[in-house]
Amino acid sequence: MSLTHPSSRLLAPSTRRSLAACIAAACSAVALPALATVQVTDCGDAGPGTLREALVSTDPVVDVSACTQIALTSGELVESHDYVQITGNHTIITSSGASRVLSHTGTGKLSLISLEIADGAVTDVLAQGGCIESQGNVYLFASTVRNCTVTGTTAPPVDGGAFGGGIHARGSVTLNHSVVRDNTVFNAMGTYSYAGGGGIFAGGALFVQNSTISGNSVIGGGVYSHGGGAMAAGAAAVGYSTISDNEAPSGGAIDFGNCLTTSFVLNSTISGNRSEWGSAGLQSHDATLHVSNSTIAFNALGNPSTRPRARVPRPARAS
Repeated sequence: MSLTHPSSRLLAPSTRRSLAACIAAACSAVALPALATVQVTDCGDAGPGTLREALVSTDPVVDVSACTQIALTSGELVESHDYVQITGNHTIITSSGASRVLSHTGTGKLSLISLEIADGAVTDVLAQGGCIESQGNVYLFASTVRNCTVTGTTAPPVDGGAFGGGIHARGSVTLNHSVVRDNTVFNAMGTYSYAGGGGIFAGGALFVQNSTISGNSVIGGGVYSHGGGAMAAGAAAVGYSTISDNEAPSGGAIDFGNCLTTSFVLNSTISGNRSEWGSAGLQSHDATLHVSNSTIAFNALGNPSTRPRARVPRPARAS
């Protein structure tokens, strides 16, 4: 049985329009200044004309649309510009489980357009961002982040943990017509170990429009393990999107906010998510939540391990 959240009846039409405008504005791309675009002409891992070489150039706009796939064999890509945009044509960038795919050390915005970022993996004392790690904000348009994993290797009193199976950003994360699926956070280091954000961890706000977050997992961890689909320290705005089949010990779909934030869910579906305790669907920490014209159904409390888990990419074999 599908249920429409009753609070949708409490929002006036003008409020609903303002929520839609808010989500649309948050998810719109911010154009970079007119800069020369670096065209990637070699779809290999390294060398002249490759994406790796382009990311160390002085121009932060890179076009990889000539490549169907870029397979990384010498470690993650590192981009230090504050603002960078990488545009493809459904281009797959994969590390085959050997490393993270992309690290953005700038504090501005990393924009990824028409890309598929896949099969990244990070294992560390503090493991963050299986496919994408940013010290700033992350913006995805018409892109997919899939089959990535982070594994934490420590427990309190040692600081550490595992966060953001697919994406970890110190700032905000925005999805626009994008998919984050089948990513995993794993930390089995004790009752008080830290883990969160199976698909996404945002240190700031989370904006999701016309997008899907599905099949992501937080496995293990303890009482501080939250957000199977996503975990945001700030507010969340979700519009015209689907959050489904995610799992975590607490907060199966999205765990977000604090007492100073207000979050919105508009014209969206939150379904089939699982958690052991807390909320299997949307979980907020004393934050204000407005839900309008949305379906929240078939989310369940119970042992998440009874549901199939997201695939963890295997490390690449040595040749």
